[in-house]
Amino acid sequence: FDITSITGQTDLAAVPDKTDEIVINDGGTLKRIDYNFFANHNSPFVVYRDSAFSSSQSISANTTTTVTAWDNNGSVNTSQQSGTVSSTISSNGRFTPNMKGYYLICCGVHFDNVENGIDVQTKVYSSHDDDSYIISRHNTGGGGSSHGEAGAIILTANDTSYFTIQVRHGDGAGSRSITSGNLAIIRLPTKDLP
Repeated sequence: FDITSITGQTDLAAVPDKTDEIVINDGGTLKRIDYNFFANHNSPFVVYRDSAFSSSQSISANTTTTVTAWDNNGSVNTSQQSGTVSSTISSNGRFTPNMKGYYLICCGVHFDNVENGIDVQTKVYSSHDDDSYIISRHNTGGGGSSHGEAGAIILTANDTSYFTIQVRHGDGAGSRSITSGNLAIIRLPTKDLP
């Protein structure tokens, strides 16, 4: 194996897959390394972004509800990791990155018809941790029945774990609605995988 083993070979026509292997010269010794190692050192990139709902979603009081109303038209940066990172949210509200890494999840939602003085929360559920994390929580106070809130968190994911956005309000027994939202999921460059 020498330089002639590489020169003249067919060019790779796409971004390398995370399991593709690269040969490097480590002080005179040839070694292999997965492309995934280099992918983790790239700049952060957006894997999902959405700013629209397909419809408003009803939220029952004192019940944590997964947001499933994302319109699934989220845009994704495919210049890196093409074909390896998910760019959609399933009908049950799950976003599965399909790649180990650290993810910055930023989300904001808009509650309608919520009374003043009510506790509202936005959470992110991680199947990797099997736990939900509150990223935004406030008391609606005064100022009318429409309230928006937003927050962010960094969570880990493996090849099969997923995230969901969850909301909760404490406005009596009636249901209220979230009518819009913004969501961005960004994969961060890291030296080590979770």
